[in-house]
Amino acid sequence: VAGMANRRLGGELLRGYPKEFVNALKRNPATAHLVNHKDEATINTEFLRLDKDKKIIKGGIFSLDGLHPTTIGYGLMANVYYISMVQAGVKFQKKMDWDHIIAEDSLITNPPVLLKELRSVLGYLALGNQERFLKIGKSIFTQVFEHLSTGDQKN
Repeated sequence: VAGMANRRLGGELLRGYPKEFVNALKRNPATAHLVNHKDEATINTEFLRLDKDKKIIKGGIFSLDGLHPTTIGYGLMANVYYISMVQAGVKFQKKMDWDHIIAEDSLITNPPVLLKELRSVLGYLALGNQERFLKIGKSIFTQVFEHLSTGDQKN
């Protein structure tokens, strides 16, 4: 996973994604958009972000806390061990089941609807007491001002 750390590596991957993983992303309707026109997976190590259609546009390897991997992230780590063991001569009965791994990752296949709001709440909670008070006061003032300033301006 360290070889896939976009931000730390300046956007360049040291280790590509397994072809079977990319193909499984394309087969799953909930994740097909995570493969670009060059047949490259766009899933990365950034914080999870959604577009207006509630589809993932960034992240996917780490969960919402930014520390623990998603099911896909664990699968990618397991794949590194799998490859090492195959190279060492270990014979497996089955290959990695990327379709199953992706289907089981509900954070990626069915992201929380309130993910954008969660970022706002976390940002608010990170503020100090004075900053919170000012933010609430400014919001209330803005709402009152907008309410009072709307209406018929013909007079």
